[in-house]
Amino acid sequence: MSRIVVLEWSHSGQSREVTDTFVEPLILAGHTVERVKLGVDTTYPFPWTPVQFFGLFPETVLMRPPPALPVELPEGEVDLVIASGSIWYLRPCQPWQAFMDGPQASWLAGKRVLTLTTCRNMWINGWNIWIDRLRALGAQVVDRVTVTHSGPVFASFYTTVYWSVTGKREVAGLPKVEIDAATLERVRGFGATLAERLSGEGSLLSDLDTAPISHAHAFPELLFGRVVFPALATVYAALS
Repeated sequence: MSRIVVLEWSHSGQSREVTDTFVEPLILAGHTVERVKLGVDTTYPFPWTPVQFFGLFPETVLMRPPPALPVELPEGEVDLVIASGSIWYLRPCQPWQAFMDGPQASWLAGKRVLTLTTCRNMWINGWNIWIDRLRALGAQVVDRVTVTHSGPVFASFYTTVYWSVTGKREVAGLPKVEIDAATLERVRGFGATLAERLSGEGSLLSDLDTAPISHAHAFPELLFGRVVFPALATVYAALS
């Protein structure tokens, strides 16, 4: 049996639900799963006020998180680390940014990592930045599972903001903000497959469609993530 450590952050509870679903088959198969919740030296309410929500924009985009809170990291050999979190403003969420900037980040060196990302439909830019940072720390990123909201990208742009500042998942005429039951069942299936393959080498899920990509939005996401958002964040920060 394998030893798995989950480093996780969940703001609204959505990422926690996905993580619970993903690791359940691993536990049932007899693997040891240890979960470590990341934290930062600030409070993130849910739902946010509009001022709080948009106020996070410059620090998140410019990768200037608050300090990470120390966590208790397991000692000894670890077979797999599941890095679970979300994407904020086309960047890794601030608690993950803080951990990777902090003194405990060296714990990841040499460890095999699977990223478990829960977010709206535009995630590629944030995920690429995330794994670049993980690899710079010496982690071996071998797999990814990305879980996104149902509905088209244009809808999730509005509904995700509305949900974040009101706590309400439904906007008239648009898909509900949720990870639907069918998607959660797919996540459970990925966990079950992983449970069977943990003794393997290298990527364990590369033959499965574990990360839905919207190719039609890849260029806009790159443009905003690499050019527009950094420029706006720099101006915003300068004027604050």
